[in-house]
This record gives sequence, structure tokens and C-alpha cells, in this order.
Amino acid sequence: MRQLLYIFDPLCGWCYGFSPVVKKINQHYAGHFDISVLCGGLAIGDNALPVRKVAGYISGALGQVERTTGVRFGDGFVNGILRDENYIYNSEPPCIALTVVKELAPEHIVSFAHDVQTAFFYDGKNLNDAETYIHLLEPYGIDSDVFLKKYFRDEYKNKTYIEFDYCRDIGVRGYPALVLNEDGEHRILVRGYQTYENISALLDNTINKKNNE
Repeated sequence: MRQLLYIFDPLCGWCYGFSPVVKKINQHYAGHFDISVLCGGLAIGDNALPVRKVAGYISGALGQVERTTGVRFGDGFVNGILRDENYIYNSEPPCIALTVVKELAPEHIVSFAHDVQTAFFYDGKNLNDAETYIHLLEPYGIDSDVFLKKYFRDEYKNKTYIEFDYCRDIGVRGYPALVLNEDGEHRILVRGYQTYENISALLDNTINKKNNE
């Protein structure tokens, strides 16, 4: 089965807006594509900064994201995370959490990615704290002790950074993105936010074209 790769970052506001669209894609197209979630690594290394250095830029974009996508940024994020001068805007911890969940419960990764972004952008939860993920695991029956053992192992950090490199190698530099992988050949279908209706038409055309070959 062809792979449909959803490439995002947990700290990407436009990805938060795109998350409901991806959930619908997963619901309606899982029978046609093997849908995977990959992390791009938006804020890692030198780009992992104290939130005070990026809060102005982020705050300026929130209104446009809300108007375009229909999502809402919660008070916990707007008046919590963005005003916490000690908070480090760091993609690494949530991306490692996603790497672990992909191994433990790959069938739930789309929903879990959505939950992580909701916890951050609406509830204002600290994604740098491993305890944040424990509550998010409960609906999926994932053992928290097993999760934590893997989360703190270098192996899963290394896997996460390999995934970052993979996303860049296939040409993705911005998020969100949808990439079709057919036998190792990658074609970027979507760059940036698109409505479900637009993407559905694109995916239907991709399916029909394949069926007619």
C-alpha cells in the first residue's frame, strides 16, 4: 500500500490548525493509504529558544491561523506558555514522545499527535515535561512505565533525529506537508494548510489515477 506521510511539528501553529483535517483524512482514507506521522524538527538545537524570543512572532500569527483554520488557541497557551519567560520552545521532547508512541501504538499516532498539540496550544501544558504525556497515553491503553523507559533512552532520541533528517532529505522544509511515498519515490502533495475538501479532491484523483493505470 502507498504511504501518505503527514510531516509536521508539535510546536507548529499551522499544524495545530491542520490537525482536524488530518484526522478526517485518516478516517476516510486509511483504506487507501498507509498514513504515517513524521516530525520535522522545527525548534531543535540552536532554534530551541526561550519563548520570550519567539512570543512576539507567534502571537502575531495566531489570529490568522484561527481565521483560516477555525481552531482556537486557548488561554493556557496565550496567557500561560507565551508569557512564561522560563519556557523553552523545544521540539525535541514532544517529537521523542511521538517516536515512542509510533512504536507502541502506531494505529493511534494521528490521534495522539492531535492530542499533543491540543494539550500545548489550547491547554498550555508543558511539553518539555515527560509527565505531560502520561495523561495523554491513558485513552490508548499505553503503559506509562514502558513509555517512560523508552522516552529517556538515547535510542529513541537518535531515531527521532534520523526522522528529522529523512524529512529534510525528501525535500520538506516547512510544515504542515503531505507527501506520497510510492516505492521509495516521494512526491509532495501539499505544502502548508489546505482544507479537507481540497485535499480530498487531490487524494481522490491520486487514487483514481492509480486505479486506471
